[in-house]
Amino acid sequence: MGLYYLHKWLFSLLLLSTNCFKFSLSNSKLICPDYCKCFISSGLRTATCIGQRLPNIETDVPSNVQILDLTSNSISTLEKDGFKNLGLTSLYKLQIRHNHIGNMDLHAFSGLTELIILDLSYNHLDYILPATFEDTPRLRSFYLQGNRLKIYPGPFLIIPALQILDISSCQLDHLYHDNFMELPALLSLNLSHNQLIKLEVNVLATLQNLQSIDLRKNPWSCDGNTHELEAWLKKYHVQFDPVCKKKPENSDKFQKIVSAVDNQNDTEVMSDDDLLRLWSINAKDKDSYMKENECVKSNNSTSNSDNIFKIFDKIPSFWSFLMGIEIGIVIGGIGMWLLNRFHRVRTSQPMPVSRRLNNTHSIQSLQNRASFFRWRSIEEDTTALWTELETINCPDTPPPAYRDSFVHIQRNTFT
Repeated sequence: MGLYYLHKWLFSLLLLSTNCFKFSLSNSKLICPDYCKCFISSGLRTATCIGQRLPNIETDVPSNVQILDLTSNSISTLEKDGFKNLGLTSLYKLQIRHNHIGNMDLHAFSGLTELIILDLSYNHLDYILPATFEDTPRLRSFYLQGNRLKIYPGPFLIIPALQILDISSCQLDHLYHDNFMELPALLSLNLSHNQLIKLEVNVLATLQNLQSIDLRKNPWSCDGNTHELEAWLKKYHVQFDPVCKKKPENSDKFQKIVSAVDNQNDTEVMSDDDLLRLWSINAKDKDSYMKENECVKSNNSTSNSDNIFKIFDKIPSFWSFLMGIEIGIVIGGIGMWLLNRFHRVRTSQPMPVSRRLNNTHSIQSLQNRASFFRWRSIEEDTTALWTELETINCPDTPPPAYRDSFVHIQRNTFT
């Protein structure tokens, strides 16, 4: 009995010491700041500090963290030995997406010998020194999409173990033949959503282990260069989505049908007289007759059409415009002259006496009415009166009343 209780006491003591060790270990290594979250994901120690407006990588997360996510912050610079000085040398995966990183020191990732995945997407990087990742020999995946990168002749990156490279949406318009020569282990390359028009085959010739490439959403020229690229990818069994539309299979048949219809329409139908004349000729002379008729008809048709249109082809557009204006003026002048001539012929005919008297009466009545609406001098009034008296001396028109003449003269004397 005593031995049984002794074993039970020793086992309880062992469990208590183990729990105390775990508790002290957790307190010493898994202290997480309030603005971050620390947890275990897939057996790896993970810390996420997302959207906290952090100005740099100093987050006070545990130093033994293996996955660090700093997405959507305000980090603008990665300084020399920054991660090494913070003790973050156990990182397997580092995400700094959607920040403002524009400057990155040559030795910014020194000490990260265990780093496998690096994500710097959607930052302000325009150029990366090729030797920046010499301190990360195990880097396998590198994501750079959304940066406005400028690529120059020479190696783009020097990462011998890199297998996945994403440089999509980087506004790339040209790649040089030696850009990927220092990436011998590359398996997947993403070049989608760029401004590539052409891509030479020798640019990808150094990637002997390439298995897939993404070429979508680029303004490809779809000429011989693009077809050569697609043929090369198919030859080496590289997976890709076709970027140029295939030519329809029935297009050749359709073209043949159209050409046959055009040829049928071009055939000329012979008249009855030609047929009779052809049958009346001997068999030997038929061929010569057909050839002569064809030559004559073709020459006549071509000569007539050519003579008509060649005249207009030789005249410049400016002079033809001036000639059109002059012709229009001449035609307009002739038309006006004809209208004027026609009007004179009509007016030269004698007018009946009754119609002339009616016209003079209407004119005089209008003048008399208009005289009441304006003030006139004595001389104008008297001259108007005598003219009225003179015009009234017609045999058919009675003289004006004495009262009207007296009132008219008296009004002028008062004015």
